[in-house]
Amino acid sequence: MSVSKLNQRIFSGNESFFLLITRMLDAGAGYILFLLAMNIVGGDALEARKTGVMVFGIILLIFHFQGIYRSFRFTTLRYEIRKIFSACLLLFFFLIIMEYMLDGFKSLPQKGLLMWIVCWPLLLAFMRLAYRKMLRAIRQKGFNQKTAVIVGESMAGIKLARHIQGNAWT
Repeated sequence: MSVSKLNQRIFSGNESFFLLITRMLDAGAGYILFLLAMNIVGGDALEARKTGVMVFGIILLIFHFQGIYRSFRFTTLRYEIRKIFSACLLLFFFLIIMEYMLDGFKSLPQKGLLMWIVCWPLLLAFMRLAYRKMLRAIRQKGFNQKTAVIVGESMAGIKLARHIQGNAWT
């Protein structure tokens, strides 16, 4: 098997593996940034780690159910970032409810929480921008591509064919 074929198989056959990495990067970035924000403002390190682990798990759940990890091949970056921001908003709302019900964040500094709430969605947006640029470069080299067959000659099929031809990187 040639190197080109092997690389193509690696990039196209392991989509679920790349999605798992993306999930871990998102939640890991949230966790690390949470700890960093708590450390910067002088919060209790042990409490921050315990809460951070809980936040890590909740990020995975909420982002999964919000559809963050589906394919965004045919959507704009703006749509994907808007989807991420709405999932972050839901996460923050969920954490506020938990804090109210469980008094869980009383020992964590509010400035640190606010810093995390502002910085983490911005970091995710930057990560998605970098991820899309990397995928575009990989696809332009012929990797991670999908094959499509359009059956029929309807107006929708013609529009789809034109879109695919005009946006080969998708």
